[in-house]
Amino acid sequence: MDRVKDWTLVIFLSILYLYLIVYITGIGAGVMFNIMDLLPLAGEYLILKSVIIEHVVMTIPFIVLFWLFTRIVTSFTLNNYSYFYWALLIPYFIVSHPFPLPTEMTFLAIVIPRDIALFACVLYVLNQRRSVREA
Repeated sequence: MDRVKDWTLVIFLSILYLYLIVYITGIGAGVMFNIMDLLPLAGEYLILKSVIIEHVVMTIPFIVLFWLFTRIVTSFTLNNYSYFYWALLIPYFIVSHPFPLPTEMTFLAIVIPRDIALFACVLYVLNQRRSVREA
């Protein structure tokens, strides 16, 4: 019964995470387009500036929000299995990655680093759990 409760919590949090990501993406897109209009010489380095602004406006909030959700999973789940943290990201990856992946360099410069950052956050949380358990 505990496992059903844990999985219910993880599924609920992963769907809530996805909804919050969509909301943050909408706000981030609005902020990003306003910033792009205000940047001087936006035409010359538009791709570089859009990638940098995309990471500042969207990737960092994605990671902070995911870290908060891992804290929730850690505090609420009784069994606290390591695959719960990976399960939080499944709906995000299903929705955020079009298949087949586009070959645009801008898309690859935004999505791949964001995914690497989310994976690094999961590995950090798992490493932190392991060090707490060993102590």
